Amino acid sequence: MAYTEEQLKEAARKAYAAGDTAAAKRLIDAARKAASAAPVDQGQAMRDRIAAAKAGTLEMQPGSAERAAAANEQAAAMMQPERTIGQTIYENVIGSGAVDTPGERAGELIRGVGAGAMRGGAQLAGLPGTIGDLLNVGAVKAANALLGTDLKTTQEVTGAPGLLSGQSIQDALAAATGGGSEYRASGVAGDYAATIGEFLPGALGGPGTMLRYGLAPAVASETLGQATEGSVFEPAARIAGAFFAPLALAGANKTVNTFFKRASDRPSLDTLRDAKNAAYSAVDASGLKAPLTAADDLFTRSQAAAAAANYVPDVDKQTMAALEMMKNQIGKELTIGELDKLRQGLFNRLKSAPNEVAIRDMIDIVDDTIQSLPGGGDLMATARIANTRYKKAELFENAFKKAEDQVASTGSGGNVLNKFRQAVTSIINNPKQNRFFTREELDFMTKFVRGDLPENTLRLIGKLSPSGNGLMMALNVGAIATNPLMAVITAGAQAAKSSADIMARGGAESIKTMAATGRVPVAQPSTLPQISRILPGLLAQ
Repeated sequence: MAYTEEQLKEAARKAYAAGDTAAAKRLIDAARKAASAAPVDQGQAMRDRIAAAKAGTLEMQPGSAERAAAANEQAAAMMQPERTIGQTIYENVIGSGAVDTPGERAGELIRGVGAGAMRGGAQLAGLPGTIGDLLNVGAVKAANALLGTDLKTTQEVTGAPGLLSGQSIQDALAAATGGGSEYRASGVAGDYAATIGEFLPGALGGPGTMLRYGLAPAVASETLGQATEGSVFEPAARIAGAFFAPLALAGANKTVNTFFKRASDRPSLDTLRDAKNAAYSAVDASGLKAPLTAADDLFTRSQAAAAAANYVPDVDKQTMAALEMMKNQIGKELTIGELDKLRQGLFNRLKSAPNEVAIRDMIDIVDDTIQSLPGGGDLMATARIANTRYKKAELFENAFKKAEDQVASTGSGGNVLNKFRQAVTSIINNPKQNRFFTREELDFMTKFVRGDLPENTLRLIGKLSPSGNGLMMALNVGAIATNPLMAVITAGAQAAKSSADIMARGGAESIKTMAATGRVPVAQPSTLPQISRILPGLLAQ
């Protein structure tokens, strides 16, 4: 007697319930043969189908061989006992078969983060080589455009990026790991895991550093990349997300705090002038005057300063007027207030003729006279301190304004950091000016001139910025025209220049605060510049 498919499946269920698995398997085989002669999938396919059968998602055409086989598999799945606790733990932690458990998916994402970190590390190690490739491409394209030549870049000649570039190191790592460093987990979550991993090498440090330079730029870059995926805006969106996310975390609140702190901690030049004048008035009220010889000495030294500056009466009209003003003081007992008015008069003449350097020397001579006035006790000591602070603050105010004007006059953005350093160097090396500063203040100024590793790194990378000068603009345009991905380097260089300029202005503000308050700022611990932390993650994408 031949049994039907349903009878055989019912008999198989009873055999499983009785614990006779061998008989149940034989009955299932018989049910399959009765339904169709089609072979049943084995191995991984069987496990996948059993999982689908349990979920009730197997949809086959009625009457088909696959439908019959699926029905048998569903029956077997229903009779299969549930996993034990140990089997469940093994499946989630170790994994087997398809990725069908939360633990296996988590492991897949962790692996994606690790592979991304390897790619980011390769790009970080090869950053100098990548920048070298950019310079080569830009120089060749600019030369071809300007000279009409047909030169080839190193990559065009060799067919590969430079050996020390980030891409070459990443390719070598992929070969060494059998492609493991190029692994990316599937799905949107896998994309985020890969990008986060790529930014991690540049974000090594404490939790705050990891958040600011790792997680925040990675998530922002990937989010904007997902939103613009496949469009021409995607590369720019990923770059913008990476660079602006760290600024969003630290920028606004820090900027507000800086301005409030500066307003409360550092008096303005006008405030210092008022304090100096009040101190001078107090000294004048005490009856203190300079001896008769002081006025004579003022004129004699002013004549010597004019002669040293090759003074020509018919040409240097303001210097001639200044000498006449000094001559008119001979034989007078000058008060400190009168000496200060002489100084103001000299300073106004210097503003009218800044090239007549002898007037600057005369201002210094008046300051020397004020500082060396005998007697006066605490009132005179206070007046000297007030005059010194005003003198130093005025010195830096004028020096940095001149530097800003020089940068603005270039029309290309120039190099703010270089100009500020040159201004401070000029003061350090001028004996007539550096005598107003203590050894600690001069040391702080020297540190500003020399810079630290992060600041100098930003300065060097910023030299690649298209806003530096016309040549660099041409180099960047040529590089991007050859490879649009070079826009990443261009954006990074521009960000580096902007960061260096911000640091330069911050250093200048610290120096002006030091001059106005007499307090040497405490040096802040430096960190790796933002640009060198973020670029490798972008290049690895």
